[in-house]
Amino acid sequence: MDIIAKDKNKELVFVEVKTRSSLKYGRPAEAVNLIKQSHIKNVASYFMLKNRLYKQPVRFDIIEILIGKTCWLHHIVGAFQ
Repeated sequence: MDIIAKDKNKELVFVEVKTRSSLKYGRPAEAVNLIKQSHIKNVASYFMLKNRLYKQPVRFDIIEILIGKTCWLHHIVGAFQ
C-alpha cells in the first residue's frame, strides 16, 4: 500500500502507485491484477480493523506514472472495488 488518505468527502482512499519507464509491457495500472487487488483489499481491511474504522466509506485508486522520453501521471479514481 503506497498511500492511505482521506478525500474532501472524508472517504478513506487506498492508493497503489505504479511506475514504468516504458509501455513495452503495458500501462502501469495493468500490473494491478486481481491478485494484487486482493492483497490491497486485505491490507485495507486490516488497517480499518486496527483503527476501528468500521463504517468508513472506502475507495481504491491507482496512480500511474510513466517516466521515459515522455512523462505523464494518471490518477484512476475508483479503479476497482
